[in-house]
This record gives sequence, structure tokens and C-alpha cells, in this order.
Amino acid sequence: MAIDIQNSLQEACNALRENKVILIPCEMGWALGCDAQSSIAVEKMLSILPEDDQEAPTLLVDDDRKLNRYFKDIPEVAWDLLETAMKPLTFVFENSMNIRQELQGEKNSIGIRISKHTYISALGKKFGKAIAAIELYEVSKEERSKIQDHVDFTHPGEADDFEMDGIDVIGIRPNGQVTVY
Repeated sequence: MAIDIQNSLQEACNALRENKVILIPCEMGWALGCDAQSSIAVEKMLSILPEDDQEAPTLLVDDDRKLNRYFKDIPEVAWDLLETAMKPLTFVFENSMNIRQELQGEKNSIGIRISKHTYISALGKKFGKAIAAIELYEVSKEERSKIQDHVDFTHPGEADDFEMDGIDVIGIRPNGQVTVY
């Protein structure tokens, strides 16, 4: 059965706008997602998995122009890295803004990735804002089924339609100091 991607994107976008939590494919397999600015949605997303099982939340955006909406003074080295990147980069920046504090780490830091995944990129364009995501690395179908009971929308397809040779995670401090994780 073919998946109606446009319908799936519309349903996911509606769920995000209604402060709901979604389960979507991403570069790393599957991810829980919600509106990064909604306290209701963030609280619900963070409650789905035990804290010990959670990866640090990441913001997913579709376009590098959205970086300035969520971070003050992005160091020039980040723009240079984006121009030369061969695969998706997750930047960890300090001094985040316009996102829920529950998502932020030390010094108001959080990771953000300009997604290369077709579905996430299209959803980001349609939604117009960052999606807060907790990536579920290599989740089994059985585990995904259990998680689906706690979310408001699940993408109807599989996550294996996007092959990526990993993601680089790079921390950049306000002074331009770079750390590769």
C-alpha cells in the first residue's frame, strides 16, 4: 500500500500545531517530535520515555536561515562548516532562545540539525518552526508499537527509506571554539 506523503505531512503538522506529540522518521531512524515552543507538548514528549532511556533533545529545522531564530550570535565557523558538510551536522550551541527551557542544557545549550531527511525537511517547511525531537536510535518494531500508544500521530511508513552514513555532532562555543563529539 502506497503512503500518501502529503496527507501524512498535513496530519503531522496539524498535530504539532495542536501541542501534540508525533512519531516520525528521521536521519537516525525514528524520533519523537513536538513543537519546541509548546510547554504542553514538550512536557508530554519528555514523559513518554524514562529519563535514563532518553537522548538529549535536538531541534530539527529544514533551513539554515532558521538557526538565527533559536540562537544568538552564531559563530562564523558554523556557517563555514555548513558550506562544506557532506552529511547532516548537529550543532550544539549555547544561548538558545525561543524554545522551552525544559529542552535546554547547560548555558541554555541545545543541539540543532538542518535535516536532510526528505520527510523532516518537508514537515519543517510546512510547520515553519523547529521541531523538538528525541531520537530513538534503532528502535525495534515492538518498541515502536509500545511508544505509538503514547503519541498522537505516527508516520505510517518505515524509517528505513533514508540511508545516512551517520551524523556529525559539533559543539561551538560563542568564542568559536569547536568540539567534535
